[in-house]
Amino acid sequence: SVVDNIPPMLTGFLDTTLVCEVLPITPPPAVADICSGIASPPVLVSEIIDNPGCGDTYTKILTWESTDVCGNVGQLLQNVQVLDSVPPVLVGVPADATVACNQVPPPPPTGAITGTDNCDEDVDITFVEPIIRDPDPASCAYLTNYTIRREWTVEDNCNNSRTYTQI
Repeated sequence: SVVDNIPPMLTGFLDTTLVCEVLPITPPPAVADICSGIASPPVLVSEIIDNPGCGDTYTKILTWESTDVCGNVGQLLQNVQVLDSVPPVLVGVPADATVACNQVPPPPPTGAITGTDNCDEDVDITFVEPIIRDPDPASCAYLTNYTIRREWTVEDNCNNSRTYTQI
């Protein structure tokens, strides 16, 4: 009497790291069954998200499973590390300029500067506009020569950020 209690072997996948879950197109794992030689094609039976971080950084555990004609089930676990480590970018930040006192252009209106990110579709943009003056308020330079430093900071939901300036 021959008894088959050996599950099929699944091979072919390595753990991998991806940016923003851009899954590569790969064939399913290879299946070999020692006793019958016949096994069903592998099926992705479960997907578990582990260590959820910022929403775009986590580990996805995929369980591939195959069953032979005797009902033995073989499994292959694949860990897919999904990362978001790239800061977003801004479009529309004006160039630096030197102007006369009465010709300081206003900052661009809200919405004129836009942000994009490789993972996050809704980035946060903050704006500050400190004025840098001569430290002596009684000096002529305090009133006539000063610098406006406009800063736009864009941040995604994984706290990747980048700051742009206009002087």
